[in-house]
Amino acid sequence: MGIQDLILTPIYILVILLFAQIIKKRIPNPILRKYFIPGLVVKIFGALATGIIYFYYYGDGDTVYFFNRSKYIFSVLSADFQLGMKLIFTAPDLTDPETYSHLVRMNAGDTSSFLVTRVTAFIGLFTFYTYSTVAVIFSIICYSGMWHLFRILSHIYPNSIKGIAIACLFIPSVFFWGSGIFKDTITMGCLAWLTVSFYHIFIHRKHLIIHILIAIVCINMIGVIKSYILLAFIPSAVFWIFLQYKSRIRSRLLSRLSLPFVLAFSLIIGFVLINQLSSSYGKFGISNIESRATDMQRWHTAVEDYYDFEGSSYSLGAVDFSYSGLLFKIPAAINATLFRPYIWEVNNILMIFAFLESTIFLWFTLKVLLMGRFFQPFIEIFRDPTLAFCLVFSMVFAFSVGFTSYNFGALVRYKIPCLPFYAVLLVILLDKIREWRYRNQKARYNV
Repeated sequence: MGIQDLILTPIYILVILLFAQIIKKRIPNPILRKYFIPGLVVKIFGALATGIIYFYYYGDGDTVYFFNRSKYIFSVLSADFQLGMKLIFTAPDLTDPETYSHLVRMNAGDTSSFLVTRVTAFIGLFTFYTYSTVAVIFSIICYSGMWHLFRILSHIYPNSIKGIAIACLFIPSVFFWGSGIFKDTITMGCLAWLTVSFYHIFIHRKHLIIHILIAIVCINMIGVIKSYILLAFIPSAVFWIFLQYKSRIRSRLLSRLSLPFVLAFSLIIGFVLINQLSSSYGKFGISNIESRATDMQRWHTAVEDYYDFEGSSYSLGAVDFSYSGLLFKIPAAINATLFRPYIWEVNNILMIFAFLESTIFLWFTLKVLLMGRFFQPFIEIFRDPTLAFCLVFSMVFAFSVGFTSYNFGALVRYKIPCLPFYAVLLVILLDKIREWRYRNQKARYNV
């Protein structure tokens, strides 16, 4: 980051905001309209803030890694334009003698990281390879998905727009870690678009061709970068779709009798899809969960030993990787993702913010459970296919990252895909439980 950032970035931001004003005027719902610019501004702020922290606080990190390798592609473009374009637009092939030395130098064997490098290099073509402008474009791409997710959920729950806006657009860790030049920015945007596309394809049943194409692109992007997101999303989405069609059965008896079949069929379809995804994107397949967890734990321990400092690692205790052992660790892993670090686990400034956010989630969760007398929230969830989807996806994803991360610094980034969905779940449940309490009080007074 340098003088070029200071000159070009304000110009790009100004142009983006001018276009945003035009788009804002075309949003038909005035309630949604008022959130469009504020949501965009915090997203841009997140992109700039992460760059400042990584360049001037850490001095290194993923975002610096991706940007520096994209600049290497730019140097190749300057010397041989055709070769540079080949590096950007074709999948890495280590058997190609023309690109071999460049791919090795950029560690293209890590296909997930190299895909982010290629995206960064492509965006750099239009931003003069200035870090801040590239980061801002990353944030805009992600924001497009988050905004459309917000619109879909606001359409489903028109009486909870304010809470949904906070959940989708204003959770600090989501707009912070999901805005810079990161894998998480791409996968967060793709996950939001994928959710929107599934809704349009299977439930709303409009604009099918465009959303099928969007879904294909998003599945491939997520599959290459972080396929474990798909391993949580696909079964949850299948369950959402089947529950949605089950809810259209008018007979209450038939609807209740069909639930076991819906659950069984969803599990079968989800299992088949997971197996297909695991074979295509094997790095994060279910069969690799033990090696993934132990590798992450070994890595973070080695880093802390090498630099001789007390890091932000956490432990779930002794782990038995049998099915029963994994089931036993589900509550601890979900708790680590959603509600930790606790105050006594905070050992640096950034973790203070993670603690505050997780404490708010814990407080909100307890409030929903206590107001609903513990059982009513689950009754509301099973009545509402979208809430069921949010719960299943949030819990499956929270377990997967909580079980394999073993470091709060990493976990605060890895967990952001599930936070908007879990927050939406809490927001809608709180509104539904307030209605339930109001009906109960009204019935009591009428008696």
